[in-house]
Amino acid sequence: MSELNNKIKTKSSTDQTTISQMSDVTSSALGEQKPTAGTKDTHCWLISPEEYGSLGEQTVPQRSLFNFLPLQDNPIYVGTLPHKKPISEILAEQVRDNAGATLEVNIEGSRFYCIPNLVKCYSVWFARCDWRASSFNFSPSEVPARGFKCAYEWMRLQKPPSSSDVVETLQVAKYLKIGLLEPKCWEVLASNSLREKAAFMVFRKAKAYPELRDLCNAMNGRIRNYFLALVGSKYFTELSVDDLENLLMRNTIGVNSEIEVFFLVLRWMNLARDERVKHLGRLMNCVRFNLMPIVFLWTLRDGFTHPDKAHLFSADPILLAFNTDPTTETILTDAMSYVAMADSFNGDRDRYLNHMKVHRLPVTKPRKYVYHLNCPYHKYVLGVSVTHNFNANEFEEYIGSLQELWEGDGPPSHGDELVVDAHQVAM
Repeated sequence: MSELNNKIKTKSSTDQTTISQMSDVTSSALGEQKPTAGTKDTHCWLISPEEYGSLGEQTVPQRSLFNFLPLQDNPIYVGTLPHKKPISEILAEQVRDNAGATLEVNIEGSRFYCIPNLVKCYSVWFARCDWRASSFNFSPSEVPARGFKCAYEWMRLQKPPSSSDVVETLQVAKYLKIGLLEPKCWEVLASNSLREKAAFMVFRKAKAYPELRDLCNAMNGRIRNYFLALVGSKYFTELSVDDLENLLMRNTIGVNSEIEVFFLVLRWMNLARDERVKHLGRLMNCVRFNLMPIVFLWTLRDGFTHPDKAHLFSADPILLAFNTDPTTETILTDAMSYVAMADSFNGDRDRYLNHMKVHRLPVTKPRKYVYHLNCPYHKYVLGVSVTHNFNANEFEEYIGSLQELWEGDGPPSHGDELVVDAHQVAM
């Protein structure tokens, strides 16, 4: 017990000593000087409180923790990381490599794996579909496999379609509503190389797709030098009545006279008489009888007024149907009157147009006729008084002779060296 009391006294003495030392430190900070032991207990100030107050705020210098604790030398080594590619380059590589192609497109016997977000980004059709769908089936008449392949390559690589694939690609762009791809297709179709026979081949492809009627019309307008060769070719019989009517209504088809137009209508109808005879009146309305030579019109009228038509036209049922049609007489009579009146003005176009305007008579506009340099019956100078002397057999013989010339891709420069514009006498 006495030992415990001694320990308590010793600890109390130690605490008092510590408190005394802390008091000394505080006093030293304020400039207070304690008297030495054995002297009178009075305060000796090195600096008065007033002087200390005038010094302003005092700061205690900061010291690092390592002044009190030993520093362990333990360096950290950071490895050199490789340079990271920008996210744009990473995405471009994924698209280029077709990474993440989980969308399946089936077109008859062809299968394509596509990146879902990529096709949805470009195609409105895919964007509107259920996002959970992972497989789609299309018919070739809606989405041809060849065109879809080119369209998806354009999405991934921005590769424009070739002239041989552009029709199918345009069909895919229209059906799947890929708005950015359509102008790219039209840029290819606007090439000067796609005219004459090449334009007709594009037309043949495009007519299989209802969405491409505008392309068909555009290609029909580029058939000029090749037109008579087309009439004599195997492709002529493939034309529907709508296709032929669309061609014959144009001013740019490559004919030298309306007699050729009349003969080619008869030729098309004779290729399938039973099915096509009902279209006789419709196609004859495309023939501009008012621009035929008066001599040829008299010949047609003589055939119409012949007492024994059945015997005269027994070898040509279509021509017989034309001469037995009640409207034929009106057509021929009006045309003969028109030509005779136009010829009476002796080439004075102003008087002629004024006369037609005063009497409110329609003016038949001529086509942009052509002149085939190697054709035996073509005329370079054309007008109301120009007479053409040729028959259907001569017409058939000439268009047959053009087939070898236009075989394959056709003659150089699309026949520009063989066909020129005819000189039309103003009327």
